[in-house]
Amino acid sequence: MNVGDLVKLTRDSDYQPQIFRRGMVGIVEATHPQPNDSSPAHTFVDVRVSGAGDRPVVSYLAMDLEVLNANR
Repeated sequence: MNVGDLVKLTRDSDYQPQIFRRGMVGIVEATHPQPNDSSPAHTFVDVRVSGAGDRPVVSYLAMDLEVLNANR
């Protein structure tokens, strides 16, 4: 998963689930790999979600996102 990829949320957010709902689409703004963990599924990903109000950026684990079209 790279910056600029279009992704879909595969579950509601633990942080503000009334705003960040499963099925919403967003753009990857940043990735934050975890130290001492080489698994890409455990990388935190900042996603700018369309239609999420005043603070549209939320962090998700990569395993909770589906890449719709990889930015190549």
